[in-house]
Amino acid sequence: MAESFRKAFEVVDRKLHAPAILMTIVWLWLIAGAAWSGHAKAFPGLLLFFGCSAVTYFLLCQQKALAEAVSRAADIFSIPPSLRNGALWIAGAVAVVIALLHFILFDGFTVVAALAADDQIAIALMRQDVTASLPRFMKYASSIAAHGLFPIVIVLAIANGQRMLALLTGAVGLVYAICLMQKSGPILLMLPLAVYLLSTRHLIKAALTIAVVGVVVIFMGFAANPQVRPAAMVTLSKELQKTRITKPAADVASMPSPRISAADDASNANLLGASLLYRVLVTPGEVVGQWFDVIPAQIPFGEGCGYRFLTSLLHCNFQNYPRILYDHLFPSEASMGLKGTVNAASMMTAYANFGWLGLALIGVFHAIVAWVLLIIFQRDP
Repeated sequence: MAESFRKAFEVVDRKLHAPAILMTIVWLWLIAGAAWSGHAKAFPGLLLFFGCSAVTYFLLCQQKALAEAVSRAADIFSIPPSLRNGALWIAGAVAVVIALLHFILFDGFTVVAALAADDQIAIALMRQDVTASLPRFMKYASSIAAHGLFPIVIVLAIANGQRMLALLTGAVGLVYAICLMQKSGPILLMLPLAVYLLSTRHLIKAALTIAVVGVVVIFMGFAANPQVRPAAMVTLSKELQKTRITKPAADVASMPSPRISAADDASNANLLGASLLYRVLVTPGEVVGQWFDVIPAQIPFGEGCGYRFLTSLLHCNFQNYPRILYDHLFPSEASMGLKGTVNAASMMTAYANFGWLGLALIGVFHAIVAWVLLIIFQRDP
């Protein structure tokens, strides 16, 4: 068995297993968060998911003939080296254009309005409206740009020595992530770059990338929580309220949140930092535990209706589980008109629809994706 295990992984440089290693780290992250928050009920499901992923990945790594076939198939869709830089610039331009369209046509500068507001509920409604008010095509375009084009272009531009392109798309992508007002946005944008820099042993650059993300997330925390803003941001808020660059906060505000004194700036910054750290390290696993607690005990399995593309085939209404769980877990906030979501790892949608079978199948799917990426990286690291 040990010899078989060794041969399964000797075909490539170990660092090319980075996708599978990253998935393992995320799994451990979820396990730790669930344990810390007391959601032991999540352990069996997470173990099933990881077990199916690990076994599938191990078996695939022994299939040299299949790997060669996938590599030959990938050659058909590969971009010639002479065209790669141009393709990267086009992809970056598309991402920037999508962000600009959101800013110009759909009032995407929500963070400015949030800074001018002094009511937490009003700001929450603004955050909700950032994407909820968009037409459907723009919702898809925004998601593709923020979660796909920007991070991919940044990493590939750095890998191919296109520093100007990386700087441009990184700057625009970071501003766009801030304006979308989801604290996970900057993290998802820059995490692939940080992982790439770590894998190539550019430790200082990776540390700087992580530091920039940390500063941005803290700034977003102050923007969304007026009661803990430092004195400088309180002054900025008052100045913005005098301008006409965006809608007045009074359009949605109910009553100002209690202000803090300037003397409490340091302690409140520490409080906000601790809260954000908890959200980053613990909340993802805690949310997974909440899904396991509620489904199917209080909310039934969707049996496929939680996937929009299956609803027409199954003749059922779409079950938006993140929204359903928000209304279930936070009834008081929902009664105020907040339409939030309790987003979890992608595997939880499979569980919400198909239970244990869904977890097993999505584990197999994740392993296949990691293995295909392994083949691609082996061809062209």
